[in-house]
Amino acid sequence: MDNAPIISDVQDTSCTLDWQKCSQNGGSPIYGYDVFIRENGGEWKKLNGDMVFITSFYVNQRFSAGSTYEFKVEAYNEGGLRSNSNVISAPLIITRLICMFKLC
Repeated sequence: MDNAPIISDVQDTSCTLDWQKCSQNGGSPIYGYDVFIRENGGEWKKLNGDMVFITSFYVNQRFSAGSTYEFKVEAYNEGGLRSNSNVISAPLIITRLICMFKLC
């Protein structure tokens, strides 16, 4: 991946990631993407169950106050090769959660 994903529309339980198409395809057209999250510098976890075919992803994740989240995207080409991206998003730092319901 050439550029880091951009985080937008942050809520207590979600955010949106957008990224640019991968320009280097390893000799075969890009087929899709996998999206990963890392909390507080821990291990990367894959977020999507199925391959993502567009350059946007809705993250359905309950964020924790006091935590820092980072995201990265890996591209797959039609030949089955996967990028090894170290291009990481700006950190999403959750300082406090805003409760919008009486049950929170």
